[in-house]
Amino acid sequence: MALTLSAGGGESWMRLNYSLSETYGAENSNVEQIVHLTKVAQPFQPFGGYRWYFLCPSTGKPCLCLYKPYGATYFRSRHGFRVRLQYRSQHWGPHDRITEKGNRLAAKVLRAGDSQWREQYEDWAFPPKPPWMRWKTYNRHFAQWEQCEAQDYAYLMQLIQRLGKL
Repeated sequence: MALTLSAGGGESWMRLNYSLSETYGAENSNVEQIVHLTKVAQPFQPFGGYRWYFLCPSTGKPCLCLYKPYGATYFRSRHGFRVRLQYRSQHWGPHDRITEKGNRLAAKVLRAGDSQWREQYEDWAFPPKPPWMRWKTYNRHFAQWEQCEAQDYAYLMQLIQRLGKL
């Protein structure tokens, strides 16, 4: 992917050059897209200055972020697609949310250690206390993780009981 930016003078734009494969094993096609930029003055006088925005190629409205979901050819704002783009978490049920919370807690503890320590304990469900982390913090994270695991276990037991009644 190559990016060229021109911000100044009369017109400001960003040129994206990237390759796109329609299907697995198919030949890549090169895509060039130009997205125009606009700057908006900041409302507060003490800070002043400008904030840059993309102009959505579909709607022409200013936006902070452009997306290219799987199967799309061009980048657009969330509102520039015919279908409404959704975050992955919008499709989660209660069980998925509990599992994700437990995974985030374990990852938080894992990030507290250095790279060698992380590599050693990355496969653990919940890592041991990393060096330099306070015991109070570790115990709080571990208690929350255990609570998520208990809720996860209770949900799975209910599911197994329902399946047993079929």
